Amino acid sequence: MHITNKIIDDSIRAPLGSTSLRSDSKIIQGPNWYQILTPSVANESLNEVIISRMDSKDFEQKVREVFRMYALHSLPFKWITGPMSSPPELEALLAPLAERSWGFRGMAASCGLELTATPGVTTELLAEQNFHEFLRVFLEGWNQTEDAAQYELDFRQAMLPESQRSFYLARHHGEPAGVAGTVLKEDHGYLTSSVVLPSHRGLGLYKALVRGRLSDLRARGVSHAVTQAREATSVPILHRLGFGTTFQGTVYRFAPGTRGPDQRPRPT
Repeated sequence: MHITNKIIDDSIRAPLGSTSLRSDSKIIQGPNWYQILTPSVANESLNEVIISRMDSKDFEQKVREVFRMYALHSLPFKWITGPMSSPPELEALLAPLAERSWGFRGMAASCGLELTATPGVTTELLAEQNFHEFLRVFLEGWNQTEDAAQYELDFRQAMLPESQRSFYLARHHGEPAGVAGTVLKEDHGYLTSSVVLPSHRGLGLYKALVRGRLSDLRARGVSHAVTQAREATSVPILHRLGFGTTFQGTVYRFAPGTRGPDQRPRPT
């Protein structure tokens, strides 16, 4: 598909408002800023800086403030960089402090993209009859077993008629082994939460989940789908399926209590 400036912007902003928040989640936002802080969640899934476009003259002070915010609650967090962040010097400041980092891409495809079916693989919408199978695969695939009760509430809310989120379960010869989600935006869909259990990778489940979601979006009259994919895992698959790159970026993950640049521990 032809990648327009709008599609690039759709793929950059796709995560905004797409996550099921907790009661104590705080959204910190402005015209060039979007950040989530959730003290009750001890992982980076709801603690992240998603958009951070700053002036070069005072960005270091802003970075220090962000690190203090998460360190106050001893939380890990992510900082996403690429076209959603500035100035260019930001990455040089973040990289030495990160526990780890990984590359990712914004990607997009027309919902008219036709993919062939995978023999032996089926996909189905999350519903009451497959709920516990779906939840088991999601928790195992994303290693989130400690927060099972909260995820159960999240997915039950996603099943409500007014929800803009849909989730899918993939089976290989009847065995549940993959899950994925879609967030419906104004005129496009955001493909998210895709994972296939290690024992069933390479069998076409990921492709089937993409095919099923594009088909459902197409039936809704949606023009295109966007996603943010890890370079090491999802990008090669999506590229083979016909998705185009909209941008490239890096995610930096910081361990709990990480202090920002030039921040010294408080005296005891």
